[in-house]
Amino acid sequence: MSQRPIHVNTSEKPSEFWFHFNPPNSGEVTALADWEILSPAGIRVEGFFGGHTPPGGFDSVDVAVCTIEKANSIVNRLLEQQKLSSVGLVVVDEVHLISDPSRGYILELLLTKIRFVGERLADETRIQIVAMSATLPNMGLLVDWLGAEQFRTDFRPIELREMVKMGNCIFDREKKLLRKLEVGEFGEVGRDQDQVAQLCLETILEGCSVIVFCPSKDWCEKLALHLGEFIYKSLKVKGELGEKMRLQMDPGKMEQALARLKNSPVGLDPVLGKTARYGCVYHHAGLTADERDIIESCFREGTLRVIVATSTLSSGVNLPARRVIIRTPMFGGAPMNALTYRQMIGRAGRKGRDVLGESILMCDGQNARAGWELVRAELKPIASCLDGDGHLIPVEPHHRGHDHQHDQGQDRLAGANLAQHGAGVVAAGGQLGRVANPTAGVGRLLGQVFDGAAANALVTAQQGRPDAGLVRGQRLKRSAME
Repeated sequence: MSQRPIHVNTSEKPSEFWFHFNPPNSGEVTALADWEILSPAGIRVEGFFGGHTPPGGFDSVDVAVCTIEKANSIVNRLLEQQKLSSVGLVVVDEVHLISDPSRGYILELLLTKIRFVGERLADETRIQIVAMSATLPNMGLLVDWLGAEQFRTDFRPIELREMVKMGNCIFDREKKLLRKLEVGEFGEVGRDQDQVAQLCLETILEGCSVIVFCPSKDWCEKLALHLGEFIYKSLKVKGELGEKMRLQMDPGKMEQALARLKNSPVGLDPVLGKTARYGCVYHHAGLTADERDIIESCFREGTLRVIVATSTLSSGVNLPARRVIIRTPMFGGAPMNALTYRQMIGRAGRKGRDVLGESILMCDGQNARAGWELVRAELKPIASCLDGDGHLIPVEPHHRGHDHQHDQGQDRLAGANLAQHGAGVVAAGGQLGRVANPTAGVGRLLGQVFDGAAANALVTAQQGRPDAGLVRGQRLKRSAME
């Protein structure tokens, strides 16, 4: 998928501090490694995610790579300390997650605060925002909200071949038959009823890697065990298949990956212990940050060749593979949404290694219709997660994701807490100041933020419909004070 940045037009200033924040449970470690290219220039880059806080804390770094939640906390602290003007650049990856029902409201409010305060700073201290997404159908809404300039490209460095598997037949997205899989092609290895192992093995034999997406953590682990056993047997089998597999899979490197997992703080997970030695692992929110880091780095190196993952791997993590297999179009008992599907197939194709990327959506007779509809579905326009009265818009359980829970207790803006750590901070005369009464300070700040946001934002208009699930300034102001 093409990356589509929105670049907020601001005057240049010497940036004293930069933010780069990512979706949770995703690519914080990867983003941190990307930014560390600046280290030789004397720029200190550190990560703020999970329980990790770098030595010296926030005040000692030049670039902070963090989750949305951590960024929100840091911005609130800067508001308290009257230091938000020290931020020079905010980079938002996967900005389409502003519509995410569980965390989107935090991102929306975070950007509202930065935008509101930034507009009241002098030109030389304005805060620059760069927002990026590869799956953003109504970019104009964010462009208007952020007062941004739009940069858009449909260029994809690697061709994507999108396919659907029905039975033993593989079709393109126009339902043209591309090939028939030979049933029992790897019969000497073992039983492979749905042929997912066959699709993985043929990719490995080409010297490439595979990501298989499953709807649940349990499914990931069971399939990883099945694929690990299949790879093990293929390495032991006699004849051409065994010889080719042994050329592709380096036992020494796989043992090194296993040793790294053993030496992680939590020790070796039993399932990973059975699968990693054969180049196959699972990846879901149950892994620790250390385990994720080891697995992702070994996959990039080519030591691990197959990852079986939940949707957490589809967004934010820069972890492409030659082939992406989506095990079913049904997630949580309902059809997967188009955004998740687009993010998953966007993992297919590694620049510099692959000549093309392949995605295969596996369907059966019961979910074939849902599968074809998913392949052809248009992306839903992004919208606020907050309704006109300041409540979080209720969502069905299957829309909430499977590796985190939606907190129904935080169903008002006061819960999201624009002033969570900002008690006593108000905007006065274009500058941030303090008042004696913290409660009054919160109220005045909230009022000014919402008045400012209501005048120019995602919060007032979407395609000319002022109440289409968007935040209404005056109602929100009352809600936040309750």
